[in-house]
Amino acid sequence: LNPTNNEAGAMLSDIYRTQGKWKENLDFLTDVTQQTRAIPGRISKNNSNNWALLRLGMHYLACENFSLAIQNLQSAIRSDSYNINAWECLADAYAARGSYNSALKAYDKILKLRNDFKQISTETVEDSLYAELQIATIKHKLGHFSDAILNLKEILQRAPNYVPAVKILGESMLAQAKDFLDQGLSRNALENCQNALTYLTSAVKTSTSNLSCLWTLMGETCLMIHPISKTTIDSFGFKIPNELLPLEQKSITSDDGYQMNVKKSSILSLASNCYIRSLQI
Repeated sequence: LNPTNNEAGAMLSDIYRTQGKWKENLDFLTDVTQQTRAIPGRISKNNSNNWALLRLGMHYLACENFSLAIQNLQSAIRSDSYNINAWECLADAYAARGSYNSALKAYDKILKLRNDFKQISTETVEDSLYAELQIATIKHKLGHFSDAILNLKEILQRAPNYVPAVKILGESMLAQAKDFLDQGLSRNALENCQNALTYLTSAVKTSTSNLSCLWTLMGETCLMIHPISKTTIDSFGFKIPNELLPLEQKSITSDDGYQMNVKKSSILSLASNCYIRSLQI
């Protein structure tokens, strides 16, 4: 194989990966990178084996060999510091390894590159928001729930039906609600649960497919209020989207599509219904 034919080499590697021929792909990419390293002048910024380094990093990332993935992706970026695909794979590798601070820096670099080259307009919404979603996800994992919630709300303002963002938002709101309960801040916890239920219900209504994970989160949201007294819940005035409650449990209806002043027993009953729905999907 002529190592200077970058297009053919990249296509062959992609075919190997698509067909699940992991060993053949690894042997091929390793051979190419070794050959090009042996050719004087090949490793330069303008004329490099960048395509092979990128795919070698992707291979190791898929095989969960994160250290080698990072090593090869860093080499690819040294050859082409504007390669968004390489930066994205590098950020994913850092995140998968648990190197969250490095991952955040890499995802932030992706956002800057997208803005500089205005690539958002040529991509799908999911592609353009991926780095932002991962930043919020890492903040959630680090326990920075307020920051994660703020970032996710900003994403949903631009893409209201972006289910992955709704899922992480629900998880962050619930995790923060648990912290509020541990601190004795019952009303803050109720507000989080109510907001999470609103976002999750909206996602279920607009999604083209029934997602079990969302119904499970809705069940967890309703169950979260269990330690809170009925008196506190009644005084808070917990509200639930109309479509979630059966007719016999509906009481006072507001103009904005919510059931007002829902009782604790009805909320816990809804938790059971959500879990059942999750199992039926």
